[in-house]
Amino acid sequence: GGGVFAAWVANPTWLEVEVNAKLLSGEHGMTMPLLLLTKKPFHATEQLHPFIGVGGGVIVPMASSREAGDTAAEGAEVEGAEDAIHPLTVGVAGMNYWLTDHFGIVAELEYGFAFAHNTEQEIGFATGVVF
Repeated sequence: GGGVFAAWVANPTWLEVEVNAKLLSGEHGMTMPLLLLTKKPFHATEQLHPFIGVGGGVIVPMASSREAGDTAAEGAEVEGAEDAIHPLTVGVAGMNYWLTDHFGIVAELEYGFAFAHNTEQEIGFATGVVF
């Protein structure tokens, strides 16, 4: 899957706030986790900024066209197919590596615990660019 995030530096030395949305494919079809995270950055060097964080959000179920039948569009919401929205808690650890003052790469490991009818745990890894 893929996703986007936006982060705000609330305090440069100790707090960043991030909103995060992804579209993921798994054993239950397509899902969209929507998250709000707080992160503690560590400025190890000018370029390397590791971080840890916690947060929460919800998992919104989505369906693919093969789950919903031919008449539904890819990614349309479907009733009855894992259709409940579930709360989610998340822990993250990762790093930003700044190549310039305004452009870098990010790598993040994420652990999520969903409070579904049959609680689910997931581990994810993401990489991308930051600017």
